[in-house]
Amino acid sequence: MEKQQVLVLGAGYGGLLAALRLAPYAHVTLVDPSDRFTERVRLHERAAGRPEVTHPLTALLRGTGITHIAALATRIDPHAREVDTDDGRRLPYDRLVYALGSRTADVGERAFTMESAAELHKRLLDGAR
Repeated sequence: MEKQQVLVLGAGYGGLLAALRLAPYAHVTLVDPSDRFTERVRLHERAAGRPEVTHPLTALLRGTGITHIAALATRIDPHAREVDTDDGRRLPYDRLVYALGSRTADVGERAFTMESAAELHKRLLDGAR
């Protein structure tokens, strides 16, 4: 039996784990515009001045057989079983994993990305002076 084509949208914790777990059993394509995985649960460490908490997807996917496409999914056609991307591709799939993440409630300060964690770190240092 031929392996199915699994398309995973999103390379956060859920999407990356799904892709890695499915890779031995299917042809897996991971679609995410970023070429890096950000350890979001460690962004507080970045805000406290520690080094970046990101990892290149190429290193994390090496040897897995997973294909990474650095693009943004713009349209899902469930009847045709295809996903369109912002770079003009049309990606077919047998199974689709929708792991595009979530947004947290506003807590006043933002440290949800590497850039915002670094900005928060700078504001904290400025406030300590």
